[in-house]
Amino acid sequence: MKIKLLGIDLAKNVFQICALNQANKVLFNRSVRRAQFRSTIAKLEPTTIATTLSHRYDQYRLWFKAEKHIGWDALFIVENKRHQERAERYRPLFDKMGPQPVEIRILRNGRLAQKLEVYKYFGFKGKYEE
Repeated sequence: MKIKLLGIDLAKNVFQICALNQANKVLFNRSVRRAQFRSTIAKLEPTTIATTLSHRYDQYRLWFKAEKHIGWDALFIVENKRHQERAERYRPLFDKMGPQPVEIRILRNGRLAQKLEVYKYFGFKGKYEE
């Protein structure tokens, strides 16, 4: 199964993962308990992973063994005012960072409900380098 994009919604005990193929069709969308998360991710080979940024730059360690996923690209979705500061924390984990974030505006009843910034990173290094 060729996965173009794997979206991950992190939570305390249950994670939601959604996989899209090259045609942007949903391959699966399911919940995974924390205990099974690493083994589930290890079986997948996505081109890109998307998730929200946490306060910890090393949150990837919760998902997978880094050395097995060198070269992955990632999208990080940030939803607070300090998005640039948080995004910069992740730069040392990748070979390259996209020049500008993509802004996503979510409207409800014609009014702005939420504004997100999506940062693109390329070439996961497998460890944090300063």
